Amino acid sequence: MYCPYCEGPVVGEKKVVIVVGTGPAHQYCHEEMLLTQRIFNGMNLTNLHSDGLHLLKEMVLTEINSRNQDLQAVEFF
Repeated sequence: MYCPYCEGPVVGEKKVVIVVGTGPAHQYCHEEMLLTQRIFNGMNLTNLHSDGLHLLKEMVLTEINSRNQDLQAVEFF
C-alpha cells in the first residue's frame, strides 16, 4: 500500500490515516494536502464565494468573542 500523495509505502508506518475514497496515507502528507487545498473539517474554503467567506469570518469572530466573554464572567475568590 502506498501513500496517494508522496507514493511512498505506508506499511509499517506509525502515523497513518485512512482517507475516505482514497485509502491509507501518511498523516503528515494528508495534513499538508489539507493545508494547501485550504480544507477545514471537510469544508473546502476555496469553494466559498467572497460573501460566504466574509460571513464565515464574522461567525468565527463572534464565536471567539462569545467564548472569551464566558471566560471573563467567571469570578475567582
